[in-house]
Order: sequence, then C-alpha cells, then structure tokens
Amino acid sequence: MGEAVRYDGSSCPIPEKYRESLGKKFILLPFCPENAAGLTTPREPIIMVQNTTQTIIRARDSHIFMPEIPTRTIAQFRKLFPFDDIYAAILKSKSPSCGFRSTKLYDSGDNLVSTRSDGFFARFLQENYPGILIRTEDDFYDLIDS
Repeated sequence: MGEAVRYDGSSCPIPEKYRESLGKKFILLPFCPENAAGLTTPREPIIMVQNTTQTIIRARDSHIFMPEIPTRTIAQFRKLFPFDDIYAAILKSKSPSCGFRSTKLYDSGDNLVSTRSDGFFARFLQENYPGILIRTEDDFYDLIDS
C-alpha cells in the first residue's frame, strides 16, 4: 500500500484518497513477499530465471540462486493471513514476486524470455484463491467502484 519495502528502499504508494476509499470497502492488509521471506530493505534486486525444469529466483547482480524465497514467503503469508478466501490483491507490477502479467522472465543465460510473466506470489494467489481479483498499482480503480 506504499510502504518503503522495494529493493532500493523506496515505495510506490497508492494515493491517500484511494487508500481511504478502499479502506471503507475492504480490510487492507499490507504484505511484502520479499521481506516476508527474510530479504532486507534495501537489497540486491532479484529476478526470475527459467531453467529446464522450473522457474527460480536469483539475485540479479551476484547471480546467487534463492530457491527458498517462494516457500518462505508462502509459509509466512499463510501464518499471518490464515484465510480461506481473499477477495482481491493489489500487487506491484513488474515485480519478480508480485508482478501480474508484467514480470520479466530470463533464461539461464540472462536472455529475456518474456515481459508478461507472473511473479511467484501472484501465481500463488491465483492458484490458491480461485476467483481472486488481482490488480496492480496501475489498475485497481475498479475495486473502488465495485
């Protein structure tokens, strides 16, 4: 919702007037998948890499693979939010964790494969909460009018 948890320590806040409108209709629960997995802020950016069998998380510059990040994130999410149903999620576009149809995917040689992938947390939400409305900071406005 705009907390300074991005890899570079910055934030992408949703303007207050929209947060207020959303807060009148929904319970707003902020959650950063990367922080939940134990990554600090600021931190080295991470990317999604597709190898022959799976998509994994890797530090962009140091090339350190972090296959445990999605598992840690999901465990922490389920611990903090043990809900059977979630109506909607507003995620950060282009993020390797939260991106929704906007995340870059690389192959093991650092070649760009796609710019329209889902981040690992966005994929988790879609697979585990059927019917969830996933929006980004760019297209959540319909939730205010719904």
